[in-house]
Amino acid sequence: MRHIATTAILCLAFTAVTTAKEKAEDKAVPLPTAKDVKTISITYYRIKRGGVEFKATPADWKALRGTLLPAKRDPDPAKWKAVGRVKIVKKDGKPFQVELYRPSKGPGAFAAGKTFKERVYYRGGNSSKLMEALHDAYEKSKARDK
Repeated sequence: MRHIATTAILCLAFTAVTTAKEKAEDKAVPLPTAKDVKTISITYYRIKRGGVEFKATPADWKALRGTLLPAKRDPDPAKWKAVGRVKIVKKDGKPFQVELYRPSKGPGAFAAGKTFKERVYYRGGNSSKLMEALHDAYEKSKARDK
């Protein structure tokens, strides 16, 4: 019985440390939060249908941002296929860009920075969920524009 209790305590401690580490990594990725965003423009490269550009809401960004995390800096990025670009103007007036990629395997990928030239590459998140969130944001924008 004592062994089971010790094992349970160790599992809980490991989970707490892992969760804290993931939250610290999320903070290390400088993606603005939805409450930091003033305007958002998304270019979405749809398979076999070409690209579309649309205005998004902070709620759309919140959903997209969630699909990119947790993430870690990628010091040696591959040449991934781009699936979109997010251009943000933050409430402080500063620009921020996120290039969205869909690697063929492994975790998701993106590049983020104040400008395209200042971007930093990251791996993390979930590419399938990213594609769903992009599609949902686009469909919502079409409904708003009617």
